[in-house]
Amino acid sequence: MKVIEAADGSPGPDEGHYTVPLPGVCGGAESVRTILPEEDDVAVKVTDFAGQPGDWCTDITYWSDETVILLFGKIQVRQDDKIWTLTAGSYFHVTAGEVYDLRIIAACRAICVFSMNPTIGRLPVEPRPANAF
Repeated sequence: MKVIEAADGSPGPDEGHYTVPLPGVCGGAESVRTILPEEDDVAVKVTDFAGQPGDWCTDITYWSDETVILLFGKIQVRQDDKIWTLTAGSYFHVTAGEVYDLRIIAACRAICVFSMNPTIGRLPVEPRPANAF
């Protein structure tokens, strides 16, 4: 069993597989890769996402299904002509290949689960950045 405890709720050194800075996402964000297909021999990827308010991030799409659970903060999700405003405890699900836009209204933290798409099999392994362990 792996237990991560941190006073501020964020992973400490060596407590995630690696962190990806996302300076161009809304007002700046980072994504801590906590469960990965190759390293953990699973068919899902789980990330701990933290973001700051900013402009719309547009045309987001993935090759896998994505479920986002908002732990705190406030975001807006837009698809076609519909906009949803989500707060802590809310979640949304996007099927592989669907396109959506995201705007962070208040600093947020979310758990993002990328799940296997049965049509392509197991999630592909993503390239590992230099700071990966």
